Amino acid sequence: MKRCGRVFVCLLAVGFVAACPSWSAAVAADDREGRELISEGLGVRGVYVGRSTADDVVAAYGKEFELIEHGAQSSEMKYAALGLSFHYCRDDARKRIFRVECRAPFRGFTARGVVMGESSARDVVKAYGPAEPSAAGESWAYQYPGIRFRVENRQPGRVEPISKLLGRKSSKVVAIDVLTLAGGPDCLPQNPH
Repeated sequence: MKRCGRVFVCLLAVGFVAACPSWSAAVAADDREGRELISEGLGVRGVYVGRSTADDVVAAYGKEFELIEHGAQSSEMKYAALGLSFHYCRDDARKRIFRVECRAPFRGFTARGVVMGESSARDVVKAYGPAEPSAAGESWAYQYPGIRFRVENRQPGRVEPISKLLGRKSSKVVAIDVLTLAGGPDCLPQNPH
């Protein structure tokens, strides 16, 4: 009887994967290349934006991180060896994570097939739709609900038209930030309860 149950579950999973070809391609790439899923508006590796706290991060990854203060508003727990940073508001007593930053050496991909370090600005726009990038020093940022992609800017300080940036295959996604779906300011509003 247990074997029949396992066969049913396997057939159900195969049917689901076959019905979602883009998802199955991402899963296959993940299995081959050791990449991890970056979930828009949710998080990475069991740390969830808007829900998990700095204590949850320490429980999952340990105390070996660099604490970076960003003015009077936020703090960043940077695990450089993992390529992950977790941001929380300093005024939030619970220290809830509002942003997870992923960059090399972290190897991640989104459910829509954008692969960090491999996909270009053109791939981001193809997967997520048109967006006007904002220049941010060494990268261009494309923001969508729950996620922001940073694409390398080979000419910092110079603003280029979107058509030129999209036409360049060599501009790769260098970082992916998971954000709260609510948007708005980075630091979450205080909840007295």
